[in-house]
Amino acid sequence: MVVRATTSGGMLYVTSARVLFIPNRMNLPTRILRERHVWPLTDIRAIDVADPDYTTLGYAGGMHKRLRLSLRSGDTALFRFAVRELS
Repeated sequence: MVVRATTSGGMLYVTSARVLFIPNRMNLPTRILRERHVWPLTDIRAIDVADPDYTTLGYAGGMHKRLRLSLRSGDTALFRFAVRELS
């Protein structure tokens, strides 16, 4: 997850009611990167794919595309993740 051009590792869960991000316990000791983030689906305006943007994020996440949550408040959350095959 990217918050103000700062990255944080963790798990992203999507349910029929909300999107939940739970950060890793080993993240940097800044409060915003350790907090869980919950977005009810009613707070999400759009979900789409964002191309790499080196002007605002630097090389955080490399050349990978990201999942972008555009919120009704005007905020944006970006996620880059590895997809693991389910067996």
